[in-house]
Amino acid sequence: MPEFIYQGIDRFGKRLNGRVEAQTEGEARVDLRSQGVRPTQIYQQGFLSLGRYKFFNKPVTQLTSAQLLLLTQELQVLLSSGIPVPQCLDLVAEQSPKGLSTILLDVKDRVSDGASLWESFAIYPRVFPKFYVAVIRAGELSGDLGKVLLRLYTYLSESERLRRVVRRGVIDPLIGLVIGFTVAISVFFQLSSQRSLPVFLTGLVLIYLTQRYLKSVEGRSVVADTLFNLPVLRELSKKVAVATFFRTFRVLSASGVSAVESIDICRQTLSNTVLQSAMIKIRREIDAGDTLGATISRLAIFPKMACRMVLVGESTGSLDQMLDSVASLYESEVERLMTVSRRVADPVLMIALSACVGGAVAVVILSFFRIA
Repeated sequence: MPEFIYQGIDRFGKRLNGRVEAQTEGEARVDLRSQGVRPTQIYQQGFLSLGRYKFFNKPVTQLTSAQLLLLTQELQVLLSSGIPVPQCLDLVAEQSPKGLSTILLDVKDRVSDGASLWESFAIYPRVFPKFYVAVIRAGELSGDLGKVLLRLYTYLSESERLRRVVRRGVIDPLIGLVIGFTVAISVFFQLSSQRSLPVFLTGLVLIYLTQRYLKSVEGRSVVADTLFNLPVLRELSKKVAVATFFRTFRVLSASGVSAVESIDICRQTLSNTVLQSAMIKIRREIDAGDTLGATISRLAIFPKMACRMVLVGESTGSLDQMLDSVASLYESEVERLMTVSRRVADPVLMIALSACVGGAVAVVILSFFRIA
């Protein structure tokens, strides 16, 4: 009889691992559940079964926010049409890139063998973040996965829109300025000491390494803390973080995730260390029996308007709607600030780029005079 290696959690929350004999993976899962063990990962003993072994279960891709948004939309539409989950995954996998298609087919096989969708997604933490898995789990437990996926799609759409607004207003101008400065410096060295190529290549390498660093968790944290500590961008970064927190907490809460677990997941979605520390305090006080509104009211990081709105929502029993209103309010504020900043930044950027180009032209003219 085939032997399966498993990792799981017992009814007391203790992590377990071991081996179980069964004809199929589905029977192995049923056997483990009858023993009070919830399997989180299970694969057959051996080496040649692709997709079932720990060696092959490593993530083969990492989705961008836009790709995750599209995947969520496709699953939501198919599930709402009454198509079973395995067939939904099969249909989405057919039109997905090769790396994602491999993952979705493996998820489909696991679901067909008796695993839940959220357990199968959790095997690929780089592809499906903890927040995503928690919402899917809540949807499966509530029996209304289609509705929860629609709520998740709306959240991802709003988050992507906010990310694009911030990128257009802050990140893109800075990238343009760095590239212009690099080109200008290269021209200067070309005409002064014949070292243009090494300088230009060095600049490109630095830009590439900087981009890679900014995509890492540590890089995003450093950028978030830097923006939060800059007087000019402090208010903007604060509003972005507050809007992200309330929008994320609202989706998790409305999906049935507990308040304490929601705070833990929110802390992982935030890059700002100041807000991460605030999440730890909020979790501790909510775990002790305090309310969200009363807890955030004691923290200076949260605007008074947001705190009052949350308190009103808790007192009237409409917290989910109020959280959504608070997030929308501060997202609108971010868009307004971005519009104002672009009006100021665009002329400054043009002047800076003109200065770089003008300096390069001046070096060219001076070099001709020197040759003459």
